[in-house]
Amino acid sequence: MADRNSIVAIDFGTSHLVGVAGERDGVGAPSHVVCEIERAEECVRRGCVWDVAQASSKLNMLLKKLANRIESGCAIRRVYVGVGGHSLRSIEHKVSKDMRPRGIVSNELLRSMEQECKRSISNCLVIASRSYALDGRKCANPEGESCDRIEARYTAIVGKPLLCDNINKVLQHIGVEKAGLFVSPLILAEQLLGAQDKRAGCALLEMGAGVTTLVVYKENQLKRLVVLPLGAQLITKDLMSLDLPQKEAERLKRNFGMVEIDPDDATMVPVDGLGDKQDLRLYDLSLAVRSRAEEIVENVYAQLEDLLDDLGAGVYVTGGGAELEGMVAMLSKRLRVPVKKTSLSHPDATVENQLAMALMMKGRSNCVLFPVHEEEVEQETAEQPQTPPKEETPVSDNKEKPRASKEPRRGGFGNLFQGWGDKIGKIMDESFNDDSEVPTAKN
Repeated sequence: MADRNSIVAIDFGTSHLVGVAGERDGVGAPSHVVCEIERAEECVRRGCVWDVAQASSKLNMLLKKLANRIESGCAIRRVYVGVGGHSLRSIEHKVSKDMRPRGIVSNELLRSMEQECKRSISNCLVIASRSYALDGRKCANPEGESCDRIEARYTAIVGKPLLCDNINKVLQHIGVEKAGLFVSPLILAEQLLGAQDKRAGCALLEMGAGVTTLVVYKENQLKRLVVLPLGAQLITKDLMSLDLPQKEAERLKRNFGMVEIDPDDATMVPVDGLGDKQDLRLYDLSLAVRSRAEEIVENVYAQLEDLLDDLGAGVYVTGGGAELEGMVAMLSKRLRVPVKKTSLSHPDATVENQLAMALMMKGRSNCVLFPVHEEEVEQETAEQPQTPPKEETPVSDNKEKPRASKEPRRGGFGNLFQGWGDKIGKIMDESFNDDSEVPTAKN
């Protein structure tokens, strides 16, 4: 049976659990991708698990649905998980070492400096980037270089301990191993941003349902990561203030939501669940959408204001909020840099599962235990090399050991007598070669 490498990833989103599974063969794009989404607003909010018991039940149900779609009878034993949430942020930290008299920078020294950085930062999840200066001179790879002083600048990602602790508790509760834990915004940026853009300077703006995440790069180094507790879900709540049910407010936002307002537009939008009033003016709908969109954009601007001159490649925007009509134009006008929409280039990727897809594409180890089918066992048995059976020596009924055969003896008689010697030798040989049982002498 050929080994199958099936990767499973889970995204703890704003109000949903999103699970994605796909098979990896080498470094190509995953195939046989399946996705399941489980509503979890009672136990997961803005990427953080608040109710471990309920989240465990929801995740267990989600994994069973995924397993049934992967292959009947299989079991998901491990998962890759992404960490997000509004408490995530980047911080900078500096570590210096005096090398006098002039010393050589070793790999052990670089590791010890990074460990010192981690010990100095509370709730450090990962060191996302690092840069070095030797005697005040920038150095991309300082190992093996000599200097009097080395200075390392680190950009670390920190978050509340609750983010990871509760995810670990959920996995332990349902008996599923953690194959890997990633910082979700960094993994999404890795999939959506190119090396050239990161070198020139760019930002990725993910406008999700509950939070808006900003990741900024310059010279291939992470410069900033910040999560704003503002998302497109707030627009839905604003529309609900117009006496709309949540489901209908969400539908109107997706289908008719726009941030450009035309006061003279008299278009009416058909609405379900509005009581006697069956239509809503598009202007009123757009006014509610625009007000919240402006708030989000202003907060993004406040986070980018001091870095705008470094964004040579502009801003890339993704997520459900980016789908609102006019949002890209509003961002471009306020930030005064090029703004472009982007998304994961995979046929199975959607706005809802994009982050889970990125996590799955980062994974490498198999997460699924597949059932062994009878025909596969037979095939494996047939492919095994067959050892020829040993030839057994026949054993007589009286359990006697077989005697070794004797070579015909040509005694010295043949040498003494040329004529008669052969005949005498033949007679003597026959007497020596008698295999009959020797009679035992009686006492």
